[in-house]
Amino acid sequence: MIRLKVENFAFCEDARLEASGKHVLIGVSAPILNVAQMPANISIALWFSAIPSQTGTTEIDFRVRSPNKIVIVKGKMNVTISAISPASFVLGPMPLALGEAGDYSFDWSFDSKKWEKIGVLRINYVPINAKPTSSGGGG
Repeated sequence: MIRLKVENFAFCEDARLEASGKHVLIGVSAPILNVAQMPANISIALWFSAIPSQTGTTEIDFRVRSPNKIVIVKGKMNVTISAISPASFVLGPMPLALGEAGDYSFDWSFDSKKWEKIGVLRINYVPINAKPTSSGGGG
């Protein structure tokens, strides 16, 4: 069975595959996002590089789980590995319906039984203060 070991990951708005075979990441963000309202809807992509254990073709299951462990996105990807060297992948962009603040886990499975974490996106709820703050000193 082919396995992949994640080396790096990044969250972004989108990723494009260039003619050179490299990904260009658009709107890269830290793995922490602040939202001004909850619930919130966002669109996000996950780029990651991984090293395969062997060559061949495999199907990989993906999911995104909310902080309370509810699966909010799931999917499959067929992957063909032609060399044992770092390879890059993009999931999305995908819409996420965020129901609460906390850690959203992006996971994968090679056998639909054992799940491993690719990366975590932390969502912070930071409401907008409608009243302006005063710096004092008036006059």
